[in-house]
Amino acid sequence: MTSDRHIQAEIIGRLGRITLTRPAALNALTRAMIVEIHAQLRAWQTCPEVEAVLLRGEGRAFCAGGDIKAVWEAVGRGAPYSGFFWDEYLLDHAIHVYPKPVISLLDGFVMGGGAGISMLGSHRVATERTAFAMPETAIGFYPDAGGTFFLSRLPLPLARYLGMTGARIDGADCAWCGLATHYIPSARLAQVEAELAAEGAGALEVLLSRHRAPPPESALSGQAAAIDRSFGVADLPGILANLAAETGDWAETTRAHVATLSPTCMALTLRQLETGRGLSLAQALVREYRMSLRMALGNDFREGVRAKLVERGYVPRWRQATADAVAPAALDALFAPLDQAELPL
Repeated sequence: MTSDRHIQAEIIGRLGRITLTRPAALNALTRAMIVEIHAQLRAWQTCPEVEAVLLRGEGRAFCAGGDIKAVWEAVGRGAPYSGFFWDEYLLDHAIHVYPKPVISLLDGFVMGGGAGISMLGSHRVATERTAFAMPETAIGFYPDAGGTFFLSRLPLPLARYLGMTGARIDGADCAWCGLATHYIPSARLAQVEAELAAEGAGALEVLLSRHRAPPPESALSGQAAAIDRSFGVADLPGILANLAAETGDWAETTRAHVATLSPTCMALTLRQLETGRGLSLAQALVREYRMSLRMALGNDFREGVRAKLVERGYVPRWRQATADAVAPAALDALFAPLDQAELPL
């Protein structure tokens, strides 16, 4: 079926296939799309015809994130906004605990909320077209949608680097660090889908192995030593000091980029990852829901979204201008239990 919510869901042989069909917006997830995907997963959970679910995107993106501008606009109007995060995080959890394989074809941009619906599934197929990032600190936010869970499973220096800076990495990088479970050339994906529909979930591992190819050399792997040196500490001032001492093009580029980001959001991300490593996904999402409701009302989210998504060329005025100005108590408050309903996980 096709709907005005930019979702196409269909059963093809033994496969349930969901295609995000909002290519002009790089398949960014609206709340309506999130609700419909979740409803479709519930319907297929007990459907004997569907042995596995495949997620893919139309056009240049798998999914470039959530429709965060809609949240920003709702906050600006004084309208309810929490429902977007509520529905998004419940979908993320449903994908993670789904009793059937969930395969995401990361054939294009995979960012923010798009990482949430893919990284938390059982199989994640990168290609030469994959462009992965968690760029939330640039919009006055933090890597949510389960970022606490899937980033903190990486080596912590790498998790800090990806989460704090929002660095963009490619398919070879995703395969190298484990964010992707398989690397398959884009030209083979149609055949993968056809064979999966015909052979079913029982053949999934053999099928994906049959089509996988050695990825190109990972640029990220070549930066690993510098990342370890620079992001080997858990505090923002320490990381900035390490970056200042690092030489080379990577360090110069990283320093320049970090200087544009919200100090509060970078410090929050570091705290999030440091304390999130032992959490289950459910625990992480409950905590992210608390953080998101508070961050969405804050100065840095208002300024960051305005600069990146509304008024190009606008320079955001972050609440705290330097790393040293970020008070630990202010970060602690973002994690505290809510006075309203908590995420029911």
